[in-house]
Amino acid sequence: MNSSKNYVLLIGNGFDIAHGHETSYLDFADYLLIQLSQRIFTHLSGALASNPYFDDRANINLRHIALNKRNDVNQDFQDLFEAFLKSETANSHKYIHEVLIEKYLDKLQLILANKFMAGLFRNRSSSNNWFDIENMYFKNVKDIALRKPYQNQRLKNLNKDFNDLKTELSDYLNNQNYSVNKEIHSYFGTLAKSIDSLTIINFNYTPTLDNYQKLFPVDCEIFNIHGTLKKGNIIFGYGNDQNDEYRRILELEEDEPLKNFKTFEYLRDGVYSSLLERIGNFSDYEVYVIGHSLALTDKTILEEVFSRKECSSINLLKRTDLKNESNKIIENFKKLSYAVARVIEDDKIVRKIIVDQDRTMYFP
Repeated sequence: MNSSKNYVLLIGNGFDIAHGHETSYLDFADYLLIQLSQRIFTHLSGALASNPYFDDRANINLRHIALNKRNDVNQDFQDLFEAFLKSETANSHKYIHEVLIEKYLDKLQLILANKFMAGLFRNRSSSNNWFDIENMYFKNVKDIALRKPYQNQRLKNLNKDFNDLKTELSDYLNNQNYSVNKEIHSYFGTLAKSIDSLTIINFNYTPTLDNYQKLFPVDCEIFNIHGTLKKGNIIFGYGNDQNDEYRRILELEEDEPLKNFKTFEYLRDGVYSSLLERIGNFSDYEVYVIGHSLALTDKTILEEVFSRKECSSINLLKRTDLKNESNKIIENFKKLSYAVARVIEDDKIVRKIIVDQDRTMYFP
């Protein structure tokens, strides 16, 4: 396999996590549970006006509790409210994981106005603590859109819930502190001396990568493919336009199911087209994957990068924190290899293009 001096880095949320930043969807889910506890506490402390965060039945029952009319309170609501109120005085993180997640997540549809959010928590309680927002969104879209009769209002409700959650995510990420990691700083400094050009496809919304820009070579371009918190233009949705069910949704000739597909969000500015123009001008390039799961939610852009004839190799960088755990290194490498195969869909190319595990470098 020939070596190229043109590097393309794919940077995903694992890059932020390597800095110790709490930016995963599971971190966000824990934050939402803490926020829910605080909202319940505030409501019961005398804020008697209806809260749009709760559905109508929950607001009624909260009002009864606040007015000490407990005989009028549904027992399921009372049990749920009391469980969340305890997290105000308990060790929040421990209580969330040992009590709320174990016993109460599947009941949040009783109180949350945002039914998409409630569904995510219900799925988390039954799926090994997973909180997969974008995949769950697409599942909801296709379940509604492809069921007869077509129900446009249900899709509108889903999109409102999804966009409200997007706002919550932005608020959460905007309140994080984004620091520099010394090992990563050294890594980028060394990398810059050994290459001719660097293209960074940043899938994160956060400003973490900004802290390292002075280290990059002169010929470096960063493409914030999903927008940034700073500009307030984040792209949040589903990104596999090769899916058969997506083609069926297109054939409905309805707009509502398409409103959060990344294919159309990429058309808002010139980032996507500028990226393709840049890598298309290389005679060859090597891809290095840093902290990205390569999930199908980003297949649209991943296929464009991986499947070009100029792409000479894909390096699935290994995690330094797993260096002494060989089984986890092997499992993680396999998982990423499977993900590449789902993107490229040609096993012959996959075997040729992925740099084997033993020759793959570690990322700090």
